[in-house]
Parts: sequence; structure tokens; C-alpha cells
Amino acid sequence: MKEIDEMKGVVAYRHALRAKAFQTVYTLGRKSREDEDLLFSPARGPFETDIWKIKSCKGFRALAGKTQVFPIVQNHLVRNRLTHTLEVETIATLIAQVLGLNVSLTTAIALAHDVGHAPFGHLFERTVSEITGAEFRHENFGPILLQEIERKGQGVNISFEVLEGVSKHSRYSRRDNLLLPLEYSVVTCSDQIAYIFSDINDCLCEGRLREKNLPASVKFLGADQRSWVNTCLLALFEESVDCKTVFFTRSDVALAFESTSQWMYKNVYYKLDKEPKRIVYGMGIKRAHLLFLKRRFDLSEIDAAVLLATMTDSEVLVLSGLEKKGISGDVRNLNKLGFMERLPFVKGVGYLEKDINFSWAKK
Repeated sequence: MKEIDEMKGVVAYRHALRAKAFQTVYTLGRKSREDEDLLFSPARGPFETDIWKIKSCKGFRALAGKTQVFPIVQNHLVRNRLTHTLEVETIATLIAQVLGLNVSLTTAIALAHDVGHAPFGHLFERTVSEITGAEFRHENFGPILLQEIERKGQGVNISFEVLEGVSKHSRYSRRDNLLLPLEYSVVTCSDQIAYIFSDINDCLCEGRLREKNLPASVKFLGADQRSWVNTCLLALFEESVDCKTVFFTRSDVALAFESTSQWMYKNVYYKLDKEPKRIVYGMGIKRAHLLFLKRRFDLSEIDAAVLLATMTDSEVLVLSGLEKKGISGDVRNLNKLGFMERLPFVKGVGYLEKDINFSWAKK
């Protein structure tokens, strides 16, 4: 195991992959030109503008009300989807800075990578996939939300590479495509490092795990979350320089990380799915989707799953509670909920990979 004080060794890896960084001049640009592009150029590049747009959009703000691992907890120190996103951004930006990759592109993708997450996270994905028979994946819905729903249906209008990076940020969707910009891989690795160690930290905070029961692979990586992350980063830098690409697979540290990840799925994630509270939340999603929304609104042109995906955890529970109590009520009473603002702009919008529109960038 590498000690934390060896992090000073990152100087040896500085800008090692600079020659392979994505060059901003080769961007495929945005779907449409905007006045602000002319206003701020050349003071800031397109990806810096994208960062500003992402941080300003409603989908980004809504992440504060969406589950990371533990929904609806009283402990404010437990992470939500927004705090997870900021941790991914921090790690990804550092990796890009050290290796000499495109920092602005990396940061923009990291900030937007989870905007497609629905309330209750992966529980929602599984529940809706079960209801509809069509798999819901947040990496597909992210670009759709940003292009088709944000800004009253006009879209946030961010660069193609950021949108594509969001759609490719999971190991499932990347499929080891070596032709993709390395910045995409940076976000993929950063996401994995961030959520595994943060989830362990939250489990300890919630009393779900005890330090003495953590696997040997965790102890191999260090004494606490900061040392776990730093150890993995140093190993990633070493592997990436040796392989001349972003890589974190072969080293002892990478193998220990993978072992830790598998342990978390077996001992935490899969077990959480079977808890009574999770089952209740799953039923809440079903009530909101199948009963309340479809009875209270004209959804002839709207996919209820899409509208539901824009909500926060608490909004889903409100709808579920109304349905459970048999409260019909006036729809106007729901106007204080954010999803009502989205209602006119989700017509005809899907959530599958085939629904992502990148045709404008291929012209």
C-alpha cells in the first residue's frame, strides 16, 4: 500500500497524458448559437460556459433532493446525489489537472454525470424498469433531460462532448471504447472511487457498518476515506502513465479497490434493496406512477416515468401519500411542487438510449 505522504510523487506524472487531451478547438459545438456565446467568448471557452450552464440548471439543483444511498435520513452529513456529484467533480478535476487532460471538459461532465438520476436512485431505475418493461438508465436520461426538458423545453444547450460524456460515464455504456476522449474515462473512474468510499463512510455514519468488520481490501488501502482516495489516485496515475491512457485495473491497489466494490455490492447494496423501508419506497414509486399520475393527469402524450424521473424523493412520497389516502384534491394544490413546472415540457419525451438526439452534432 502506498502511504499518503507519497502523494508528493504526483509531480512525476504531471501532464503525462497532455498530448492525448481533448483539444477544445475540435468540439462539435452546441445545438444552437446563443448570445451569451458571443458575449463571453473569448473570455471563457465553451466548456467553461457549459460548467456555468450546468450549475445553473434546475436538474442540477434537484440533485440535492435525490437519494445517493440512504433516502430521507435525519443526519445531514449523509450524502445526497448533489454532494456525491461535487465529490466526483473534485476527484475528476484533480486527475485531469495532474495528467494534463482537458480540465474544463472533465469538470463539466463530472458536474452533469448524474443529472439523469431519478428520485430514490437505482431503486427507481429497477422499479420503473419492472413496471414498464423498458430499462431506465440515468446515463441515458441525463442528455435527454438537458436537451429536451430544461429551460422550458428549449434545453440547456451545452457542448456535444459534455452530453456524450454524460451518456458514456458508466462502465455499462462505455464498453471500453478506446476512441472516446480520455476525459470520459476520468469521470468514470472518479465516479467509482467517489461513491464506493463515500458509501462506506455513510454506512459507518449510519451504523450500518463497523470499522472492525470492513474487509482486508479496505484496510490495505488506508486508514480512512481520505487515505483510501489518495491511495487509489496515486495508483491510477502510475497505471495511466505506464499504459499511456487513463487506466485503473491492474495494480494491487486497483485490485483491492475492485474487491472492495464487490464486497459493497454483496454486503451493502443488495442487502439494502431487501429492507422493509426500501420495499415501502418501491411501492411509493409504483403508486405515484401507476395510480396517482395516470389518474390525475392527462398523460396521453406523456410518459409517466419521465415526469416521475424529474421529481425529488419528497415529491414522489407526496404523490404516493395522496394516492394511498385516496385524496383526489384539486391539481392546483400541487402547484408548489417543482414537477408541475415540468409538466408541459415532457410531452413526447422518452428515456431510452434511442431517445437521445445527437443527430445535430453529426451534420
